[in-house]
Amino acid sequence: MQASKVMITALLAFGIAGCGEQQERETASEATHDVAEARIEAQEHVADARTEAQDDALEAREDLIKEKRDVQQDVAQAEQKARDAELEAQQARENIDRTAAEGQQRVAEAEQRATQAPAKVGTKVAIAEAEAEHKVAVERCDTLPENQQQQCEAQANAKLEQARQQASGGTNAAPEGGG
Repeated sequence: MQASKVMITALLAFGIAGCGEQQERETASEATHDVAEARIEAQEHVADARTEAQDDALEAREDLIKEKRDVQQDVAQAEQKARDAELEAQQARENIDRTAAEGQQRVAEAEQRATQAPAKVGTKVAIAEAEAEHKVAVERCDTLPENQQQQCEAQANAKLEQARQQASGGTNAAPEGGG
């Protein structure tokens, strides 16, 4: 393509000049010079475009690497939060289980003592059951959102107090419902 441009330019120069051989040489010489300058300029433009494209590609790669790193950090943080939440939930379940076991143990101990002291059987067993249910209820309250915990604990406390009053009043029956 460059050669055809040179030929066209040369032919035009020869056709326009038409005034003697000396003038034709200068016009052809000028055309060759202009073509050489155009080639150099084109090469410079190509080199500049390549450099700019390489810079853009490098910048895009760096942005991609940064975005990848940011996403990996976000994923790692989310995974850690999920592990922390699971650990808290597991600890809450363990606390509930432990408290329920302790309550059952206290009930069993109260029942055993009750067999030794028949006059206090109903009262001690009812109070022990109510206290065990209260502890389990409070542990469950701790697993609720903060804005619900206080109300939940107040209900558990009220239920415990009611059970104690029933047991102390001579009623041998434990309060209805659990937790």
